[in-house]
Amino acid sequence: MKLFIVSTFVVLVLLSFAAWRTRPRPADPSKIQLVWSTDDNPFRREQLDPFNRLYPRYHLDIDPNNPEVEKVIVQSAAGVGPDVFDCWSGFALTAFVKADIAWDITDELKKMHIDVEKETWPAVQPTCVYDGRVYGFPENAAANGLWFHKDLLREAGVEIPRGPWTWEQAVPLLKKLVKKDATGRTIRYGLVLDWDNNYRQFILQWGGHMYTPDGTRCTLDSPQCIAAIEFMQSLVQEGIVPDMAAEKSLATSGGYGGTSVITLFADKRSATAIGGRWWLCSMRDPQFRDLQLGAAEAPYGVEHVFAGYGKSTLINKYSPHRYEALAFLAYLHGREYNELINHEADGVGPVMKYADEPAFLHDPDYPKEDYNQIWRSIQKAAVPEEVSPFMNGAVLQRLMVGQLDLIRGGDRTAAEGMREATRQVNRRIAENLRFDPKLREEYEGRRSRNID
Repeated sequence: MKLFIVSTFVVLVLLSFAAWRTRPRPADPSKIQLVWSTDDNPFRREQLDPFNRLYPRYHLDIDPNNPEVEKVIVQSAAGVGPDVFDCWSGFALTAFVKADIAWDITDELKKMHIDVEKETWPAVQPTCVYDGRVYGFPENAAANGLWFHKDLLREAGVEIPRGPWTWEQAVPLLKKLVKKDATGRTIRYGLVLDWDNNYRQFILQWGGHMYTPDGTRCTLDSPQCIAAIEFMQSLVQEGIVPDMAAEKSLATSGGYGGTSVITLFADKRSATAIGGRWWLCSMRDPQFRDLQLGAAEAPYGVEHVFAGYGKSTLINKYSPHRYEALAFLAYLHGREYNELINHEADGVGPVMKYADEPAFLHDPDYPKEDYNQIWRSIQKAAVPEEVSPFMNGAVLQRLMVGQLDLIRGGDRTAAEGMREATRQVNRRIAENLRFDPKLREEYEGRRSRNID
């Protein structure tokens, strides 16, 4: 045990030193240098330039080398962490708060007349609001709709309804969009979707939940959750959606190449696809200029609801420039940033009111995009991710993907897969409680309140 502790300490020191060595160097020593730990998406550079122009006292730069939760925590605790950093999920926020890394800025934002809970999309708030306290500000928000090729729908005589519509309505239309060659092999599917990132939306639409309301137990084995995944499996069995083998075959048969759902859709290997507005970050590429794209609400099952997601920026509690970093959150709250996000189509800008302006609906730089009202409507119907403080969301995702692969491949029924996923998640919760007395205390407190 002593050796393990010493080894862990050495690793942490080395990681901290490495973080210090790779930290961006000041571009202008006369300015206060702020570092943003985020991904190195080309859009990030465009998003920080207006901040540096609007706030000339500061120079914000990106550190793309250390975006992982564990690295941010280790570096911040060692005093070499970023000034601001991304938070992608409610579980990550919980980890940052419990590690005492995220700065509680509830009172600071009040002074700045910023109200996160009233002004931003509810679906993304779990990435910055924890237990009623605010630790950051959203960067963007997203929810998935239905992309389609207008020309393929015209060819098949299919018209997608405007506004809400159900999967019961959608299935016959999607079947008409399937195309086979002379040998009977499917060369175009009706729909493609990323199972790993869309199962949550189906579960919500069938009235299911990931956990009990208190977060103490996984409920993926409920009849509602099983019915949702059974429906997803039926889309494969009916030939509307490709199985994994067919998807890989399509990806290697020419066109733009790649195995992502975006590239399969762009290559017209499918007439429709489930995805977010942020797909336009790729679909605006010149190679896709001839595509005739349309978008509609994704169909729903029992409940008209969509799975929302997005990310927030948090401030490092131990940053010597944490008060100066509040200026970056003020920038995220402002018009220039929100209009930039809406223009770039990097999801939807975090402040709701900017999506209600004419510029959001009709961007003169992209006149063919006549469907922005769709993204606004589904964002308004989007709900936050369900989070349990007793379960690592990344681990749950890994366990679910393993079962979904088996279900999609026909090697396991939806009921078998969801029951096994539930068993594994609840076992992990029990293990987490066994090794963390404070977590156990919180768990027992929640359980006792429910019993009463």
